[in-house]
Amino acid sequence: MKVTGITYRPEDNFFVIDSDSLENVESALYGFVITESGIYTNYVKDELDGTGCYVRITAYDNTISIEQDSNGCFGLYLYRSDGYFALSNSFFELQNVLKKRVKLTLNEDYIYQFLALPVCSLAYEETAITEIKLLDRNTEVLIDKRNGNIKIVRTYENTESIPLEKGLDVLDQWFGKWSRILRGITSRTNRLTVNLSGGIDSRLTFLLALASGCDLNALRIYSYTDKSRKDYIEDYQIASSIASALGFRLNNTDFKFGKRSYLTLDQCVNLSFDTMMSFHKKAYVRSWHLWEPLYQLPGAAGELLRTYWDLTASELIGKKSRRSGILGDALQPVLQSAIENVLSRSVRCVCEKYGISEDSPSVGHHLYRETRCRYHFGKSIVESIAQGVYPLSPLLDKRLHCLRRNFEDSDDLNGLIALIFVRYCPELLQFPFQGGRHIELDTLTKAKSLSEMHHWKKDANRMDASDFHLPVNTNYENANDSWKIADVEDYFKRIIFSEKVKVLVKRYFHVDLLDLYAKRIDRKDYKTWDAMLAVVKLLDNLETNRTNLASNTASLDKYLCGDDDSILPSEDMRMIRHVNLFKDSKVVISGRIRSYRKRTSPNGKVLLTVNFRNEKGTPIRTYDLNWDAQYGEYALLSTLGGIVDFQQSFVTPDNAVSVDVSISRFQSANLVRLHNYTIAVKPKDGSNAASRKKLKWIHLVRNSWGRLVSFVCRHRN
Repeated sequence: MKVTGITYRPEDNFFVIDSDSLENVESALYGFVITESGIYTNYVKDELDGTGCYVRITAYDNTISIEQDSNGCFGLYLYRSDGYFALSNSFFELQNVLKKRVKLTLNEDYIYQFLALPVCSLAYEETAITEIKLLDRNTEVLIDKRNGNIKIVRTYENTESIPLEKGLDVLDQWFGKWSRILRGITSRTNRLTVNLSGGIDSRLTFLLALASGCDLNALRIYSYTDKSRKDYIEDYQIASSIASALGFRLNNTDFKFGKRSYLTLDQCVNLSFDTMMSFHKKAYVRSWHLWEPLYQLPGAAGELLRTYWDLTASELIGKKSRRSGILGDALQPVLQSAIENVLSRSVRCVCEKYGISEDSPSVGHHLYRETRCRYHFGKSIVESIAQGVYPLSPLLDKRLHCLRRNFEDSDDLNGLIALIFVRYCPELLQFPFQGGRHIELDTLTKAKSLSEMHHWKKDANRMDASDFHLPVNTNYENANDSWKIADVEDYFKRIIFSEKVKVLVKRYFHVDLLDLYAKRIDRKDYKTWDAMLAVVKLLDNLETNRTNLASNTASLDKYLCGDDDSILPSEDMRMIRHVNLFKDSKVVISGRIRSYRKRTSPNGKVLLTVNFRNEKGTPIRTYDLNWDAQYGEYALLSTLGGIVDFQQSFVTPDNAVSVDVSISRFQSANLVRLHNYTIAVKPKDGSNAASRKKLKWIHLVRNSWGRLVSFVCRHRN
């Protein structure tokens, strides 16, 4: 990490790159990289295999390369329109930039499915903002600094293609890699905590520490001691029996976390916004940052290795749609439609990526890999980094996922798990699994037979790990640690139930949404207010966005009413006229477009967007008008241009109270003028206009990438 000081600064953990600032981009690493030679938090030039939690930016002379880990933990969020793009590894940091520059709209389907589904969103590429897309986790971004072109390259991942019978070498490579990493860490420090419950997933990663020869008593083998749930009690009992049999201490009380610095509550909440909120429903708000790094070995993503989400598209959508009643009958149809819409779009993306049909039972499994693994496990890792904690995730290693989960003559999808236990640590199969789960005897027999045919040499993975690289300590100055985790719930509720937020939520959603959500909190259907706070933050950003656009429009009107030509101060004032409507009217838009361009450019293109809005200012009908200013000649600075006259009529939609027109795109031309541009609102019978706005001309200037840089306008009534 690049943090220097106690104050949490988003720019230390996150970035925003846009097409207007490419020359300022420098090579950097965000997060951490794991290799067999160490764990790195500073930029490394070596080829990476996707292990860790990172985004690496490499700035060359003419290009910029942006890579991410194989799980896409941070996520790469992209806005792209009209020759302009902005990219970030934080959804909310990207909004903070865009809300001042371009129009943003709420993706209601996304929000409703996010509130309805457990744990996290299941959207593949869409986000809560319609204009912002999440890039695929197997994506590399290439940017040409010379022309601002951005290219999205999907890297190939060899998923579940190798039969277990032919994949023992791959499995041994996976085990050897993680054995060396764990021995490397423990050769330098004992600050490694290993999770152990009664489940299958944590036992798989505990197996790595055990079979690697780590001194378990020097580490912290941790198991929940929470007695509030029956499964927690059983987890601890099983973990205790394993510890007793193998001779190590569970929940080692001698283990010390060491010195830490404390952040303010606002800083911690902002960290959660930057990392996971609006994707994950729980904000893991942590108040501290450890001076000395701590390493964790959790069982994260073990579900990918066993039978868990193996469902066809219809089974998956049907199962998740049953959550639509969570907020009561009034919202049930809305939530069901949202869940079905989002999941249907996600399923199509997954089927296209993996080349499978919607009838394949692996649809659910792959959707889990592409969504929940990123939002649940990946984003919690990102948030942990800011606390000086580095979770290792060997079960997310793409090398492991090259292997099929079943043997060729078996449908049991626990084959890979059986092979790992049998091959590397069969003694762990002597202990029961929580909840009565088990691996079929026939599957274990197949695993043993295969393993004995190709022996694994334990000593082959032994090597000197004393030079293993670890991140340096960060000795922060202590800050006030007066707030406690218990304060978070009250903090969230004070925000959510403020009068401002109540009005805001009702403006965008069902009037009873907050009250219905509160009832579910009281009934323990929802555990926290975190998800609703994420929605409130989104709405606040959209209100800021709308205010900025309204301010831009007001400023533009001021310039339009002046007598002299003026260059507007903002480069994003695209709204060129707003007119109130009346019942039974029609709208006529007319004018002349003249474009100027270099001799080597193609014909100029202008796209106007017409928005009819209701009394809340929400668009209820949108039209795009596209014109080409064909080849022509105009004597201005020795350039060529084109002219086109246009006129378009629209019938006013029901419930529309105003209409505005924005210039959405103009391509190829370096200068564009709209002569005698008029919006007229007339009665349907064709009599004289009751409302008219007319411009003598609007002069638009763009840079070489199509970015709008100024308006020059003169008004005429």
